[in-house]
Amino acid sequence: QMLRAAYLFSPQWWRRLGGIGDAFAGEACGVLQLAADADEAQQQREMVESFGYPDDYVRWLDAAQASALLGQPVQHGGWLFPQGGWAAPAS
Repeated sequence: QMLRAAYLFSPQWWRRLGGIGDAFAGEACGVLQLAADADEAQQQREMVESFGYPDDYVRWLDAAQASALLGQPVQHGGWLFPQGGWAAPAS
C-alpha cells in the first residue's frame, strides 16, 4: 500500500515542481509493462483482479488492447500504469 500511495503521489509532486517536460526533461506518457510469456500474463491479470487496484494506478490490458494502444502487434498483455512516465534525473 505504501508503494502504491507513493506512486500516486509522485505526479502531484512533479506538477508542484513545474511539471515533467517543462521544469525537467521527461514525459508523463503512461507505462505499459508487457508480460514476457503467457504464464506471466496470467499472473499479472490475476493480481489486478484480486487486489482491486484503482484504474488510475494500474489496469490490465489483454494482447488486443495492448496492441491497439501501441499500434503494433504484441503476443501478451500487460500492466498499464496510466500515470507513469519517465524523467531525466540530471535535468
